[in-house]
This record gives sequence, structure tokens and C-alpha cells, in this order.
Amino acid sequence: MSLKHLIHGSLVAATLCVASCGSSAAPPVVPSGAPEAAPSASPTAPTQDAQSPLDARLESPAGVPEPSRIVLAWTVEQRVALGIPVHVSVAVPAECRLVAGRAVADLQAAVGQVRETLEVACRSLPTTDLIITVDARASDFGYHEDLVYRFGRVAPQLMNPTLGPMRVHVGGHDYGRPVMAQPAQPAH
Repeated sequence: MSLKHLIHGSLVAATLCVASCGSSAAPPVVPSGAPEAAPSASPTAPTQDAQSPLDARLESPAGVPEPSRIVLAWTVEQRVALGIPVHVSVAVPAECRLVAGRAVADLQAAVGQVRETLEVACRSLPTTDLIITVDARASDFGYHEDLVYRFGRVAPQLMNPTLGPMRVHVGGHDYGRPVMAQPAQPAH
């Protein structure tokens, strides 16, 4: 078997996996030449939207606050009973202190929503972020998210990768322009 066939086979297998992993239901089989059936409008029809079993959100004031007391609220929603607790921890910048709310919370393994309000007092406008970490771990899966409040600072921008100059064609398939690998930066 040639390298070309191995690469093509791997790309096809990866594409099939990605296409089928978003849904637990098998795609409908439609005989060739038969019209496709319209999607069911029934409210009991299973949804095809993939959702995380957990969702974490942060409500915070807009704009740059005065360096005094700031009220924030975090919400953790468990959509599926995971069977493990969800750990929530709050890391406050050195210029601030937590005056209301818990710095650490272990949420029970139950479907539902937990919302907690925090109040933070600051001596001056912090130069670092307040970070609320939401974490759940088991032997076969995990969930981790950092909810970040930047005290009005703009979020750092991710690097925009450079696309290669030529499109990649393998086995008659056009895979588009590749992302160019950046050389490793030496440690300073």
C-alpha cells in the first residue's frame, strides 16, 4: 500500500469519525433517486445539537469599573447527572479581596443549575485577572473551564495562522490551503 493510499484512508476515516461523532443517532438511509424526507417537527424528535453535559457562565459589569466593590455572578448548569461533584474555585488578584461569596464550592452531582454571587473589593484597578475555575473529573472524562473577568481590559487575541500558498489535493479531493507550521521559538 502506498503512502498516498495511507494518507487518503486516514483522512477519510477522520472525516467519517468527525461527521458521525456529533450525533448518537445513525444518519437516515435514503435510496438513490428517492426524495429526502423533511425533518420531523415533532417536539419529541431527538435534537442533533451536541451539548456539553456542563455549562459555566460568568455575569460581570461591562466597561472599566471603579476600583471599589464589584459584583459578579457565576452559574454552573449540569444538563446530565455526571455522578461526580463539580469543583468551583475563585482566584482573586492581589489588589482585591473576596468580601461576599465562597472562594471554593463543591457542587453535588445532580442535574440542575447553581448560581452564586460574589462581591470583590479592590484597593486599585488590578493588573491581573480574576479567574473562576470550574472542574469535574472522572476516570473516563472531564470538564474544565476558566471564567475570566479582566476588569475592563481587552481579552488577548489568538494568533491568526498563516495559510499556505497552494491548495492540497489528495486522491482527487481538495482539502484547501494548509495552515503553515510556525518554527519553534527558542527559550529565553
